[in-house]
Amino acid sequence: MNLTFNRNILIGIFIIVLLGVSHYKAFTFGKQETQLKFDQYKLKQFEAIVKIQDELNKSMKGLELENEHLKKSKREEISKLQDNLAATIDKLRKRETRDNQTYLSDPTSIRTGCTGTELFFEDGEFLAREAARADKLAIELLFCQNQYNSGKKAIDDFIN
Repeated sequence: MNLTFNRNILIGIFIIVLLGVSHYKAFTFGKQETQLKFDQYKLKQFEAIVKIQDELNKSMKGLELENEHLKKSKREEISKLQDNLAATIDKLRKRETRDNQTYLSDPTSIRTGCTGTELFFEDGEFLAREAARADKLAIELLFCQNQYNSGKKAIDDFIN
């Protein structure tokens, strides 16, 4: 009985040790396998991030080039507008100037017509400058709209 009792105890201890060792090996192996899968997952994420950053950099460079082209175009249009304004003002200098005393004291000197050809130099210059200012604002607005549209297109292309 003593021998069978010792034998059963030894078998029980052996089974407990065997289970402990197998559990430790399984746990360690599972931990390593899980860590390996996690590392592979993180590597895939990092590669995807690098790919997206490269695409974004290419897109940004394209936007910067397009923006420079739009700025150059805007500067050229404003320069043409300023040249046209200077030429218009030079043409207006040939017109007579308003002499306030004569103009206000002689009612027959009041001009009629709506073509603008009867305007005095000062009035024509004022209107030409205001028209040029309005045209410059229209050019600036078009520039902003083109910039917005190119940025929106780049975002849409990137998302899709």
